[in-house]
Amino acid sequence: MVDAGAKDLEGSPARPRLFSPVHLAIGMGMVASARFAWLFSHVETDLPPPALTLFLCELPFVFCLVPFITSESSKRSVRSGGIVFGSALSFCPLFFLLECDAMLGTLGHSGYAAQLASFLPVCFITALCMLWVSWRCGKDDRTEFSAWAKRGILGFLFVSLLVLLASLLLASL
Repeated sequence: MVDAGAKDLEGSPARPRLFSPVHLAIGMGMVASARFAWLFSHVETDLPPPALTLFLCELPFVFCLVPFITSESSKRSVRSGGIVFGSALSFCPLFFLLECDAMLGTLGHSGYAAQLASFLPVCFITALCMLWVSWRCGKDDRTEFSAWAKRGILGFLFVSLLVLLASLLLASL
């Protein structure tokens, strides 16, 4: 991010960049997560409705955007990058396990299951790209980055708990 008090070559105040690499990583994650949520909600019958599943899958990325709104400008990228790193690190094992499940053929035999199986490598590669981009953005302050990465992992676990509770609630109805 550009320092708000800095001046460009012509002497006028420099404007902050509209999109940082962290913004791009969050956007990629949101798009991949939306497609994943849609397909996954149609494959698994005990999940909440597609709209609620979509909302819950997008929630970790909303948490990633919070530091851009609430933090001072020098810490925004590091904090948001940490949350992105923690969230992506949490998603990677999930995508890997689902890919193994799809290769073993236990995912199902519907059209949505085939689409989900073919989309899982895209999700895994997106999560790896998010890890790489966020790691690079956190290189300036690793202690702050690590603290916010832990919050990203906790956010993912919180959302996973919400999905589980919603699934159990629907199963009991």
